[in-house]
Amino acid sequence: MRVAAGWEKARQSIEAQHLERAGVLAHGGTLNALLCLWQGLGTSFWRLAFFQFDWAGTACMRFDSDIPWIRWINDARHIDNLRRRLPAE
Repeated sequence: MRVAAGWEKARQSIEAQHLERAGVLAHGGTLNALLCLWQGLGTSFWRLAFFQFDWAGTACMRFDSDIPWIRWINDARHIDNLRRRLPAE
């Protein structure tokens, strides 16, 4: 519910300022909740989403006439050359 309320405030600010782009910096769980919300699933389904965020993953949404489009998700290729520096799990 907090994620949905936070997004509504952000959306109103984006619209009021006529912004074409806005960035959301958050933890993976919050981003999962937002992506579920934008798909009409509601934020209570975020743990059941069909997607998972990779380490340093990103997602890009596009809104056309209030229709959300997920342009990409888990595009963490910029991190691939650093993975070898991570300790083995």
